[in-house]
Order: sequence, then structure tokens, then C-alpha cells
Amino acid sequence: MNGTTFGPTTRSGFDRLAFALVAFVALFVAGWLVAAALAAGVGSLLAGVLSLAVGVAVLSAMPFAFVRAMSVVPVE
Repeated sequence: MNGTTFGPTTRSGFDRLAFALVAFVALFVAGWLVAAALAAGVGSLLAGVLSLAVGVAVLSAMPFAFVRAMSVVPVE
């Protein structure tokens, strides 16, 4: 069955796998930036706050991106 929790999808398994890989790498890089900036100390507080904001934005957007990636794409 070619479907997801959100209903049927017209996207191939490879497309979903590629999207999941890109999302994982993006989250990994965002997490690494946050950890590195916070570990750098008080001198990099601004960089830490910026990295944390980017990380939160990426994490907040991921569920919506996953739903979009798994949804039906209408063919005209």
C-alpha cells in the first residue's frame, strides 16, 4: 500500500527517503551549531542565541514540512 498516516501519497519511496535524509542532516547541523556556540562560552553568547533561534525555527517547521512531503500532490 502506497500511503502514509496522513493518507495516500503520489510520492515515491525514494523521494520520501531523500527528504528524510535532508531533514536529518539539517537538524544535525542545527544541533551541532547550537552546541558549539553554547560551548564556546559567554563571548559567543550572541552566536549561541542566534543558533538556538535557527534550531528552534527548523524544529518548528519540520512537522509541517513532513506533512507536506507525505501529502498527495495533485496532477493537473
